[in-house]
Amino acid sequence: MEVVLPMNRFVELTEDDLMGVDGGVNWLGVVSGASGVLGGVAGILGGAAALAVPEPTLLTKVAGYAGIISGVSAIGTGIATIYVSWKE
Repeated sequence: MEVVLPMNRFVELTEDDLMGVDGGVNWLGVVSGASGVLGGVAGILGGAAALAVPEPTLLTKVAGYAGIISGVSAIGTGIATIYVSWKE
């Protein structure tokens, strides 16, 4: 692409120049958000497994609830990251 700035400082783009635009999706952010969602699901599953032990102690109950809460938070953050990265 050859860019020549005329006196009015506007650049004239052709159809071929505009074909290289991918829509502005930040794919690194989308992948990062998707991995956050997967990590959140793993946290929820781990928390549920900690609560499902045959004789849960106070420690396993606290760990289970903490895993579930942090998993839900990670899923929300991942979805927000995907949304923001998709809109960029």
